Amino acid sequence: KGVPISMVTAYDFPSAVHVDKAGIDIVLVGDSVGMVELGYDTTLPVTLEDIIHHCKAVSRGCRRPLLVADLPFGSFETSPEQAAASAIRIMKEG
Repeated sequence: KGVPISMVTAYDFPSAVHVDKAGIDIVLVGDSVGMVELGYDTTLPVTLEDIIHHCKAVSRGCRRPLLVADLPFGSFETSPEQAAASAIRIMKEG
């Protein structure tokens, strides 16, 4: 249909409130939270628990946008079952 969509990254409640008020379509909680918020040199140390923690904060700050989350390294590579279990945890807990 040619209608553009907008997407931004947020890691915390205050940012999510601004995303919601700005009318953004999609908000991402990415594994880049490791470098931006947690002080890591790479995304490798980011855990599923880190992503869930930040998804909780973002979901409290915005209700309208679609919330998308990364599966961090180590949470999906072993098997399709591991990937599904990790995604289910984010859906239930985040």
